[in-house]
Amino acid sequence: MFVPGDVSAVGRYGGFELWGPANGTNNGLTVSNQGGNYIASDADRGFGFTVNQTITGLQIGKTYKVSFEWAAAQQRYFLGDTTESWEVYLSDSSNAQIVNFQTATLNNPEKGFQAWRDEAFSFTATETSHVLTFFANGGPGGLPPFSLLDNVVVYDVPEPSTWAMLIAGFGLVGVAARRRRMAVLAA
Repeated sequence: MFVPGDVSAVGRYGGFELWGPANGTNNGLTVSNQGGNYIASDADRGFGFTVNQTITGLQIGKTYKVSFEWAAAQQRYFLGDTTESWEVYLSDSSNAQIVNFQTATLNNPEKGFQAWRDEAFSFTATETSHVLTFFANGGPGGLPPFSLLDNVVVYDVPEPSTWAMLIAGFGLVGVAARRRRMAVLAA
């Protein structure tokens, strides 16, 4: 079992391990920036699986942002260079894709690890719920390339009018602070 913060456990997962510090390979494999558990999916198309989540409570016509962290690794005991990436889909109730997002494809050297990186994309809700799907992609088959995923967050993007009000509010606070400082100096 993976224990957050226990560097000796990084790369050890039930029936398989990733190349990393748990098995003497100093390739930089670390926990994600969030520091917790993460999903490791075999990126070989013949063995991978999808990670699905239904997002509910959306407001039709409102813009939302999806952000996540991901990294690339290789299964221990397998040798050879690999590639890893994530395909991300957002679908509506008829299973039509409204977003098709692809991360960069990382070239991972034998026993390698590609550091955690942040990704994000925006979408406009067409229904009150959508299905968010992640699918690991990589190769070559048989060398277990692994795509790692963590810290998936969906949040709404403020409207331009909200930003304008926020900036105006900060401006008023600044003016009030300046007036108060000038009143103190005058006294």
